[in-house]
Amino acid sequence: DEQIQLRGDNLNLFEKLQLNKITPLLERKKGHFVVDDNNGIALLVASNFKKNKGSYLLVTSNLFKAQKLYSSLVSFLNKDDVLLFPCDELIRAELIAESKEMSAHRLYVLDEILKRKNVIVIANLASACRYLPAPNLFKERTFNLKVGQRYDLSELRKKLVLNGYINVNKIDQSLQFAIRGDVLDIYSVNNDYPVRIEFFDDEIESIRYFDLAKQTSIKMTESVTILPASDILFSPEELSQTGEKLYAALEKEQGILDYSVFERLRNTIDDLAFQFSDSVLDERVYKYYGFLTSNHYSIFDYCSSFTKILVDMVGIINSNNILLEDSHNYLYELYESGKALPRLEIYQDINRLVDFNNNITTSSLINSPSDIVFPIKNIPYQASKTNDALNIIHSYLNEKYQVVLALNNKEHIFTIEQLLDSQHIEYQLLNSFDLPKEGKIGITLLNLGNGFALNEDKIAYLTSAELFNEKVRTARFDNRFKEATILRSYEELE
Repeated sequence: DEQIQLRGDNLNLFEKLQLNKITPLLERKKGHFVVDDNNGIALLVASNFKKNKGSYLLVTSNLFKAQKLYSSLVSFLNKDDVLLFPCDELIRAELIAESKEMSAHRLYVLDEILKRKNVIVIANLASACRYLPAPNLFKERTFNLKVGQRYDLSELRKKLVLNGYINVNKIDQSLQFAIRGDVLDIYSVNNDYPVRIEFFDDEIESIRYFDLAKQTSIKMTESVTILPASDILFSPEELSQTGEKLYAALEKEQGILDYSVFERLRNTIDDLAFQFSDSVLDERVYKYYGFLTSNHYSIFDYCSSFTKILVDMVGIINSNNILLEDSHNYLYELYESGKALPRLEIYQDINRLVDFNNNITTSSLINSPSDIVFPIKNIPYQASKTNDALNIIHSYLNEKYQVVLALNNKEHIFTIEQLLDSQHIEYQLLNSFDLPKEGKIGITLLNLGNGFALNEDKIAYLTSAELFNEKVRTARFDNRFKEATILRSYEELE
């Protein structure tokens, strides 16, 4: 703090926000914040994270808002510091098959949470309320393979199947494994490439990464970590009891359902019991996860010590009610047609998972005098011609704002420089989030989705969106699910 004070006018945006009376209040881990902008949440969290590090779990009411918040945060922080924990919100997604990309990314994020101390996790409501395996079980099912160590290949195969991997003849995507003689190929989502493990008898002789499409070696390694390939994991005890629980529940429906519907339900349970006996489980089993497990877990258990922020509390409560009602209606339809047992749950109730009063919540409106207001506003202008851009800039200069033009490409910077030079307006080229000296406009190369004005701190960021009417491409999480490229002809091989 002393160093920040000594720098005076040379403060950058986040150092200035750290001196703001509002930002440090996040450290209390509770309270209701009034923030009427996506950038506001991101700025508050990013400022605190830059100063104190720590870990945060941010929950939004839907996937769109989670992706938007993720995009804002990665524009302020290193991308590696922010993780999106996504889940489809379509109740009937299992009829189409859930996104493999999202499923793979959730596995990657769960592992990162368990490994790292300082990280920001963003979850949409559906992913926050999803049933998950116990954190300790996920850790137990994560294992290392090392050169020189001995493994029973047949036992290793059983372990991979139990962990959700699909056994194929030749792997062509993530979450698969293949065994050919003494060679084991595995593609775990924490690795950028699949690994090929060669055995001599029961000892690992070599481990190397290889290119999925070309099947050529990339590099050797001494060890590799293999994550579970599913977030539907059962302990051995739970797995041994699944048949008994399923048939006990089925028996209760005899005499309640019509004979034909009951027989259809019996066939459904027979198929399900066979899946469990073979340990080959897919997303269709998920709706039974809460029913078949004794203790229930969610992302909140993985992030138990994190600062939790429920973004737009009213929106979360409304979305929670809709998700629960829609899923109940869907499951009841399945029950009536003999395709599922009754009293199943797809989502846990957010009200059972988190105490709104003992965590941070946000809204766009003031609810009580104790609410903490962070005065940030969107830029309400958009230029359609050059003079419009000048007028927007002058509107903030006239109000004594420090104005930063955060533009997303060099062509925009060149155009703005020519415009300001023609008007004899002084400007200063900045690095990243540095602020300009008094009386000057700052220009910096930044990929911000939209501009914002901090009214109390008198700082305005104008972006390519406002000055050039250009929609900035938002950041997306890295895809951890990889597939081999399908070649149209042999000529495409290098």
